[in-house]
Amino acid sequence: EAASAALRASETRYRGVFESSPSAILVLDDRGGIIDANPAAGILFGRTPETFRDRTISEVVDPLWSKNLLDGAQNGIRELVTLRTHGDRELYLEPTVTRVDESAGRPLLQVIFRDVTEEQLRHAGLRAFAAHVLRAQEMERKRIAQELHDETVQKIVLVCQQLDIAERIELPAASREALGRARRTAEEAVAELRDFARALRPPALEDLGLVSALRRLLAELVERAHIEVLLEVPQAERRIAPEIELALFRIAQEALRNVEHHAKASLVRVAIAFDVSEVRLEIADDGIGFTAHLAQDFVAAGRLGLLGMRERAEILGGSLDVGSTPRRGTLISATIPTGLTTSLD
Repeated sequence: EAASAALRASETRYRGVFESSPSAILVLDDRGGIIDANPAAGILFGRTPETFRDRTISEVVDPLWSKNLLDGAQNGIRELVTLRTHGDRELYLEPTVTRVDESAGRPLLQVIFRDVTEEQLRHAGLRAFAAHVLRAQEMERKRIAQELHDETVQKIVLVCQQLDIAERIELPAASREALGRARRTAEEAVAELRDFARALRPPALEDLGLVSALRRLLAELVERAHIEVLLEVPQAERRIAPEIELALFRIAQEALRNVEHHAKASLVRVAIAFDVSEVRLEIADDGIGFTAHLAQDFVAAGRLGLLGMRERAEILGGSLDVGSTPRRGTLISATIPTGLTTSLD
């Protein structure tokens, strides 16, 4: 009797929470049939709670999501559900799914829908702003690289030619030696400016593609830092959309810069794989690494370079994962679908 009384009290408390919850709640049987719905679900889906009964979850929300839910019976599923209201407004719902057993032992699913539309809209706005910033950044880099090559470098080349003319004039030996030093300094400045312009907007990327540009990046790393490098391209290389090539090049460029300045690595491996629907890039090093959980919040950890890399991947519908362990190196993996048209060029 005590157990029965406690059970009734528990059911009463649950019912009170169920009825008063601001989040929509649906209770389903193991076949997706709706057994119960709270008032918040009625408001969200535009019907009274009683009209949910004798319906299935696939009649209320996206059928594909419903099928995945029932087939996988995933506990704690977080895949967002998109719902279009009668007023033609699009809502984004975050579901929380848990298994429960009623007193008769029948398995049930409780689905709580939280409206995250405002969060999604803010997130989309931030993504659009980040894409705009990156586009502006790339345009500015392209402009600066072009001006360096067409104006600044050409003027210094002209100075070299004028120094050549001056060296042919009858001058004291000390003056000729000074002119020679000035000529060598000007040549060094031209070489450095050309390297800087290539870093801003590598012509190899546009002319020859991502793999060739990565080869050049690695060759420059070897020359500067004397790090052993390995480039792996399992499938035959092919050209992909320019915006994807540019994003992956910038990710690799930032990752290799981190290796050079922070990792204290002796070996770095870069692998790129072209699949039918996506392209994957991995950069791994054997350096000092860092605590893995810090990578989950790049801003708080002060890792803004990693944040920029992740933004580049996510703007194009992809993802970027960072795995690292102290004294065991770091692995950065970027995956971007190849069927997109968003442009950073």
